[in-house]
Amino acid sequence: MTQPEDDIRQALNALIESWNTHDPEQLAASFTQDAQFTDVMGHAAEGRAALARLHVMPFARLFNSAELEVEQAPIKLVSDEVASVNLRWPLRGGATPQGAPLPPRAGVMHVVVVRRENRWWPTIPITPHLLRARA
Repeated sequence: MTQPEDDIRQALNALIESWNTHDPEQLAASFTQDAQFTDVMGHAAEGRAALARLHVMPFARLFNSAELEVEQAPIKLVSDEVASVNLRWPLRGGATPQGAPLPPRAGVMHVVVVRRENRWWPTIPITPHLLRARA
C-alpha cells in the first residue's frame, strides 16, 4: 500500500469511528466544510451543519446503539489530491422508528476523498441503496 492509501484509510476509519459515536457534530467534523452528503434514503445535505442536522433523528432513534464497520474499501487515486473509494459496510443494531430491532444489513458508500490542509478528507459520500439485509 502507498502512503496516500494509508492516509485515506486513516480518514475513512476516522469517519466510521465518528459515526459510531452517534454524535451528529462529531460525524460532520470528519468531512470537509463543503461536503455533499446523500444517505441511503436519498436525503441530501450540503455542508457540515446540514450534514449534522440530517443525522440528529437517525442517531437519536434509529441508530443510537448501532455499529457500522468497513468490510472492504478499494481506493482509486484519481490525482494527487482526489481519490474515489467504494466502501462496503455492514451495520448491526439498528431499530425502526417504533424501536423494534432491525436485522443486520449491508451497503456500499461511494466516497470522494480530497487532500486539503495536508490531510485527506471525505467530501462527497453517497450511499445509493442497501445491498441486502443480513440474517
